[in-house]
Amino acid sequence: MKKILYSILFFAGTCLAFAACSSGDYNANPSSNANNSVNPLQPLDSAQLSSYVTTAGPSTISASINGSGWSSDSLSGWLLDSTGTNIITGISGKTAILLYLKNVYATNIYNMGYNNHITYGHYTNNDSAALPVNAYWSYVGNSGEVQILENDPVYIRGTFYFQGINSTGDVINVTNGYFYIKKD
Repeated sequence: MKKILYSILFFAGTCLAFAACSSGDYNANPSSNANNSVNPLQPLDSAQLSSYVTTAGPSTISASINGSGWSSDSLSGWLLDSTGTNIITGISGKTAILLYLKNVYATNIYNMGYNNHITYGHYTNNDSAALPVNAYWSYVGNSGEVQILENDPVYIRGTFYFQGINSTGDVINVTNGYFYIKKD
């Protein structure tokens, strides 16, 4: 009987030890951008995403990049490529946000998180020759969503957020995103 009791206690202790060690990577840096991302296990709902809507008119993309406001200059636009992907582009100085939205319909929310190569976001810094020097991709990050509010023959409009990661593992948070683009 003692052997059974000790075996049960040993098994329970081993399970507790493994459970304590398997909660994922720990980030001890409190100022890391990864700590400010939306929890991928608790994505935003429609009401939370709708709060990103601004009064900006057509041909606008706006967002917060690591908490700092960002808005496209007059250089923003829409393209429908041969695969049926809506490509939304906004440029401000040497930075750009691109959204690749394949098969998206109004009033739906789409995942833009890890390993999603169908609907994803991209943020880039460019050098003086307009070459990308720091490209962040949502499909490498672990959280992101886009809510399509309108997608008709004239306009595409929606809200978004995503965590982007570059090739060196740096993290960027694009939040409070809103786009309202006229299809030309």
